[in-house]
Amino acid sequence: MDELRWFLLIVGLLVIGGIYGFGRWQEHRRQGGRGPGKSRREAFSDDGEVDAALRDLDAVIGAADPVDPVSRPLPVEPDEPAKPVATVESPVPKEPVREKRSEPTAAPMPEGLEQKFIVIHVASPNGEMYRGDELWAAMEAVGLEHGEYDIFHHYIDLNGKPCSMFSVANMLEPGWFDRELIDEIRSPGLALFLQLPAPFEGQEAFDEMLATARALAEHLNATLLDGRRCNLTQQAIEHIREELREYRRRAHLLASQQKR
Repeated sequence: MDELRWFLLIVGLLVIGGIYGFGRWQEHRRQGGRGPGKSRREAFSDDGEVDAALRDLDAVIGAADPVDPVSRPLPVEPDEPAKPVATVESPVPKEPVREKRSEPTAAPMPEGLEQKFIVIHVASPNGEMYRGDELWAAMEAVGLEHGEYDIFHHYIDLNGKPCSMFSVANMLEPGWFDRELIDEIRSPGLALFLQLPAPFEGQEAFDEMLATARALAEHLNATLLDGRRCNLTQQAIEHIREELREYRRRAHLLASQQKR
């Protein structure tokens, strides 16, 4: 039950932040940079309160393999036209098989290491709503699997067992994707989130999550936003990577101290 409560807290804050930030972002675009008008989103007085909620949360919480090459017919020898030339029949191409990823680099999980929470939003650029089946198909197309808590996960092999590296939720409440109600779902986008510490390197997980977010954005013709619902620029990406390098340094330092 404790794990379920933490999960609901994560998704709840993601949904609150996603709805509010997405609305402000869209209204800002429509008004050419002017402040947003009054709406029900005034439950939060400004972005700072949403960001504070997400900061509080921190405290508690490739491409597919190429198709097998097709054998081509053997060339006909020009100087012997009368002789039949044997050809190798082309086999039917096999369906591309997703490459099985090797196990990620192990990472220390020392006691007392603060938790870190990274979010990438895949959002409609025009404020339009995606259909539930459209989102479901896009997530399956990029290798995500529907699983625990009725959301999607990027699974990896860890010591011979499946482990969720990061997860993907609906941007709108309640955050999950009920298979039986998928035709009724309408949403402005998805929220990908990664929680650390984890038994794998955070930088590897972030790069994998970023690649998945970009693939989803291509499928959905969507825009990538960061955890503050601002455009995910290359500068923002490098800033996240720098934070992850510092987080790894603290993790290794704390782990070495605890071994003494």
